[in-house]
Amino acid sequence: MRLPLFRALPDDIIEVVWNMLDDDAKITLNREYFFKYNHLCYDKMSVHDKYGYDRVMIRNDDSFVFKNLLDNHGKLWISNKKYAYNNQIHNNYLYFLLCLIYENNSSRCSEILNKFLNKEGLSKNLYKKYRTKNIRWSN
Repeated sequence: MRLPLFRALPDDIIEVVWNMLDDDAKITLNREYFFKYNHLCYDKMSVHDKYGYDRVMIRNDDSFVFKNLLDNHGKLWISNKKYAYNNQIHNNYLYFLLCLIYENNSSRCSEILNKFLNKEGLSKNLYKKYRTKNIRWSN
């Protein structure tokens, strides 16, 4: 669209513009910048924004981002006990993500999560360990 105009700019101006760009904007350019700046962007988010980001990522079956977040935050997600969502209490946040993956039929995310669970040794008898408790009021 405006690429010929951008290419006509001198290198000094392009370097100044590049240095003025925020790190959050550089994430979407390529994999190198994604790995370099993604943890900064994710750590700046509030807790509720992180949960929403994870849900959207699973709904869209975005396996690249999911694998990166699982590698960086997987052990933390295991240690988050009793995550409540949609009138259910899950044993931890990772089991909630597993439930969300099956609800949205996210096959690529499911493969990545199963590999992670195998690596951590949590996949054996998963059907026995995975429990949800309904917390809906009844009269």
